[in-house]
Amino acid sequence: MYNAIDVAKYFVNLNKELTELQIQKLVYYSYVWYIVKFNDNKNNIVNKLFDERPRAWKYGPVFISIYEQMKFCDKSLLCKAYLKANNVNTKFDDKAEMILSLVYEFYGKYSGNRLSDMTRYEYPYKNTKLGDEIKDIDIYEWYRKTE
Repeated sequence: MYNAIDVAKYFVNLNKELTELQIQKLVYYSYVWYIVKFNDNKNNIVNKLFDERPRAWKYGPVFISIYEQMKFCDKSLLCKAYLKANNVNTKFDDKAEMILSLVYEFYGKYSGNRLSDMTRYEYPYKNTKLGDEIKDIDIYEWYRKTE
């Protein structure tokens, strides 16, 4: 199993110009689509890209581990120094690689603000109190319908 930082590094390695907001949302959509694609039952979600669950924050879903690594960074540098200095070339299996590639292909063209807007208008975020974890069952039910 991987972690949110591994996935963030994957996207940064694809595109060094990504903003923190874009990175957070790309990681979120990777988390989402892995759950939808590799689970058959909303009551038994066992296949996940990583264990950390997203939290509902003001500008959409956020993974605390990524936020903690990037919060003191100069936004103009986008924390690339951290991600590069600590770059562990995680080898993703075929399933994870497929999801990450598709997520980047579909969502990678959007700005951080657009991605933020998209996630904030979707049910899993809207159904979660700010600061709380977004439930996997809400993710599964909502995105399964839009698959």
